[in-house]
Amino acid sequence: MSIAISQGSLAMRLFAMRLLLTLIILTSLSADAALAVEKSAAYWYEEGQKLLENKSYEEAIVSFDRSIGEDHRNWNAWYGKGKALYGLEKYDDGLDLCNQVLDSLKDQPGNIRARFLNLDGIFCTAYENKYSVPPTKGDSYCSGDIPKMYLSALERYDEALKLDSNLISAWNSKGIALGSLCQMDGSIESFDKAMLLNSTLAEVWNNKGVSLDWMGKHNESMACYNRAIELKPDLAVAWMNRARTLSLNLSLFSLAQQNASIAIELDPSLENELTRMTWS
Repeated sequence: MSIAISQGSLAMRLFAMRLLLTLIILTSLSADAALAVEKSAAYWYEEGQKLLENKSYEEAIVSFDRSIGEDHRNWNAWYGKGKALYGLEKYDDGLDLCNQVLDSLKDQPGNIRARFLNLDGIFCTAYENKYSVPPTKGDSYCSGDIPKMYLSALERYDEALKLDSNLISAWNSKGIALGSLCQMDGSIESFDKAMLLNSTLAEVWNNKGVSLDWMGKHNESMACYNRAIELKPDLAVAWMNRARTLSLNLSLFSLAQQNASIAIELDPSLENELTRMTWS
């Protein structure tokens, strides 16, 4: 079963700076020149965002770097670069980025720092999932000691939420991490906190559905997947998750297969999930 993230995924189901600076020494900077620099930084940031949306991650990083080169305190560009690094699965570089930025944010408002604490936590769990020895499989986080990187991630999420209790992405990230550790009550509670702030986020509904499925509450999980698809009909993982839950009922196999076909049409990479279905 897959899981979506604004920001990562459950480990058990699918579970997410190169700066080239030209230094120009000026004895003074006019207001017009300062405005030009600001526009230039904004321009490269917007270019980076477009590339990020198209999943052109390497090119996005180049644009974000140029934006940061114009304005080193353009935190949105730093954040965009972090998302691009996540897309490239360069989790160690992402951790370095977050550490660098957090060291520079001591004098900034708490909500800005909170965003990077959340991002740092996401990189911690992704790094653990990818590089743990042996690699993480299935529900291997559900027994034994909690991995160090997961402990670090949970600390980051809690610190972020202390700074900004309305940071939906941190509640969602915490819910995913707790779910990966089979702490389903805490996972669902975190997703509920996110939905209290915004009940129209399809990814959060999907994520809650995954946790409910693992608790055996399949009717409730189906309601979550239905709501996720209603909110975002192109959310492929919600279609696949619904297919997987439907497949538990022999009389609903045909409907389950239809849902899986829609999921794969939306995201061909999900075809591998068919091997995990009840009918396979």
